[in-house]
Amino acid sequence: DAGHEHGKAREIHRRDRQIPAEREDGRAAGAACALLAFCGLADEENYRRQLDACFLRDPEDENLLYLEWEPDIQKAAVHIRTHMTGARFDREEFGRLLMDRLREIYESGPDIRKFAGKMYELWTILPENLRDREPFFSFCYADEPLDYGDEGQTRAILERALSFYGPG
Repeated sequence: DAGHEHGKAREIHRRDRQIPAEREDGRAAGAACALLAFCGLADEENYRRQLDACFLRDPEDENLLYLEWEPDIQKAAVHIRTHMTGARFDREEFGRLLMDRLREIYESGPDIRKFAGKMYELWTILPENLRDREPFFSFCYADEPLDYGDEGQTRAILERALSFYGPG
């Protein structure tokens, strides 16, 4: 079975580099929290807690060590952005976690204009290898229908993007 072989190859790749599966999840979760905090969509304290948990699982990771010592969320976001392009970063898991968190925020009923504006801000800080793909690309234009009073179209764009990876 090709899927089984792919999974097996991925596991071998992880073993060769000594990357436990939970480390990828931690990196993705930490990146999602940091970028949300940078855009003002999440509490910076939540990002710090997530980062601490990741670092405790893998204290030898130089990127996590850098982030532990970096108090400026803007510098942390830039560092994360530059390290989201490597083969060791699980883009799929990052997307799933980010959309789950964004869906929670969206469903809590924020002002749609502010939320859509934050989605554009989030899109601008994503690396090109993510920003030019769906569901992320939708964030660069989701607020445009609001300029001519079409809140329904903005909501449809956002809801399609937020459900890209399936239900949370």
